[in-house]
Amino acid sequence: MATSPVRLTSFLIKIASRCNLACDYCYMYEHADQTWRNQPAIMSDAVTEALARRVAEYVCQEDIRAISMIFHGGEPLLAGASRLAETAQRVRNAVSPQTTITFSVQTNGTLLNERALGLLGEAGILVSLSIDGGKEVHDLHRRDHGGQSSFEGTLKALELLEANRKIYGGLLSVVDPSVAPEDLFEFFGPRMPPVWDFLLPDAHHERLPPGRDSDPALYERWLLRAFDVWFDKYPEVPVRTFDALLAVCAGLPSETDAFGLGAPNLLTIETDGSYHDLDVLKITKDGATSLDMNLDRHAVAEAANSPKFLAHSSLKRLDGLAGVCQCCPEVNVCGGGAVPHRYSHSGMRNPTVYCVEMLSLIGHARRRMNDIVAPNRTALS
Repeated sequence: MATSPVRLTSFLIKIASRCNLACDYCYMYEHADQTWRNQPAIMSDAVTEALARRVAEYVCQEDIRAISMIFHGGEPLLAGASRLAETAQRVRNAVSPQTTITFSVQTNGTLLNERALGLLGEAGILVSLSIDGGKEVHDLHRRDHGGQSSFEGTLKALELLEANRKIYGGLLSVVDPSVAPEDLFEFFGPRMPPVWDFLLPDAHHERLPPGRDSDPALYERWLLRAFDVWFDKYPEVPVRTFDALLAVCAGLPSETDAFGLGAPNLLTIETDGSYHDLDVLKITKDGATSLDMNLDRHAVAEAANSPKFLAHSSLKRLDGLAGVCQCCPEVNVCGGGAVPHRYSHSGMRNPTVYCVEMLSLIGHARRRMNDIVAPNRTALS
């Protein structure tokens, strides 16, 4: 019988707290929270052992039958593929076989080679790659610490994954609205990734989306055009943002925190074993994610019931939204938007900083769907 009001089914494991790239939009290094500077560079054996023990304890206590564990960073492969494989095995050995575990790693790919891929494959760890597009697009923001291109290394990783689709998890990109959606789909579409997720730049009411001050409709135009390019030319490409939007519009559960109401189900664990809330909240203020608990002294259930985590959970309920959001006819679809994007100095009870863009995209998606459904209804009547 479950005992926690929040059920954690995803664990983001910060196996490394440093990165070999210097992406200029990175929420971990380039925004308000700089606590990474005090974290160990790599998660130790002692911490991974405690991690396995605490997760096993939690899923047994809560009778959770499926969880996901995402190795993250920084760049997780700085810890080495063998350490990721060993950590996955420790968790498997500790957790009851009644619970299915899906392991994955989110990497920039520059350290991925055939040997590393083989180790990850043998360990059953899916590999997802961060890549923003072709060379010119990718290198706009994703360069190394010396300012040099990272594209060739990332492209080699992409080609390795395309040749080993069994462990190919998908692709993640961050949107630069100066890049035409057509160009992105021309690059990614023919490659048919298992799933492609593109994210708007992390922003909030104290740090507005780049470029929008001089062009208020910049992101709205981009999103609507991207939706049309996908809908008309590349509907076979699984784009998580748009698939999730259409699912929520149809009344199905959301698979992303960008849409819909619900409850947070993810716990972040840093390299020192400390428990943290959603890591993207690092864009808001220094220390924003810390739950002031750790693997050594606290059970996972204590983190799930901590005041900060419960406060986050309240922001995903209707009564926790800003008043203007509660009255919005699209509240069940938008859900107030991603929580980090709601931040201002006054708190979190604000519409997302991308409110205009979200409402426009939701309305546009509904109209495009109705254009298809309405004629079919007429033909059948």
